[in-house]
Parts: sequence; C-alpha cells; structure tokens
Amino acid sequence: MRIIILTTETTHRTYFVSEVVKVFPVEKVLVGCKEVKAPFEIFHPYEKFRDSYEKDIFLCGKDTSLADVSSITKVNSVNGSLFHLKRTIVC
Repeated sequence: MRIIILTTETTHRTYFVSEVVKVFPVEKVLVGCKEVKAPFEIFHPYEKFRDSYEKDIFLCGKDTSLADVSSITKVNSVNGSLFHLKRTIVC
C-alpha cells in the first residue's frame, strides 16, 4: 500500500500525520502553501488560544512541523497537485 497525504501546515494536521505515520508507511505528504487572503479581517482571539492549546496537548509543547514527522513536498495548492502525484506515483 502506498499512502500520500494532501494537507496544509497546521498544528492539528501535523499531529494527525504524526499519528498516521506510526501505523502506516506514508510515502509523502503534499503540503499546500498558497495562503488565501480575505478582503476583510477574519482573525478571532480563539485562533491564538487554539494554536497554543494544540501545541501543548498534541505536540507536548514542541515546535514540530510536518517535515519533522514525514517526507514533505510543498505545492501551491493541494487541489492542483495532480502533477506532483503523477510524478510521485509509479505503478
């Protein structure tokens, strides 16, 4: 079985990938890097609390990135990453 995960770089997704790689042989993680900006303010104080909480609970307070838990390839958009998948997957 060959597993490739399509995701973005967030604390809870880093935790998810770290748990998956403990059980399954993840070949690669494609990380979407393009940030979409809204034409208005969308930040909520909850986000800062959430990020701190997830880091403490999921990652034991460590600054862990997806690259620390698996082999990654950065792409503009995971939705447009078919080209990278075709180059990665060899039947």
